[in-house]
Amino acid sequence: MWDKDDNSSRWVQGIIALPLIAWTIIGSYLILVTPYHSVNRMNGAVCGSVIGAGYLAYRCLWYAITGRNCINREDY
Repeated sequence: MWDKDDNSSRWVQGIIALPLIAWTIIGSYLILVTPYHSVNRMNGAVCGSVIGAGYLAYRCLWYAITGRNCINREDY
């Protein structure tokens, strides 16, 4: 499981990446476009979650497309 030839786990991680990509886009919009006073208290939390979601989306999509470097195993 979680190797290069496991198509079901690649599909699962590809599907998991979709909401992460959506949050990265929405959160980036909240940080960059909306006025500072409207997200004043949540700016740090939103920024941290956007960075984390973007990184996880990148790792999940990379494994889903190439089959290498799964986030659950580092030896593939």
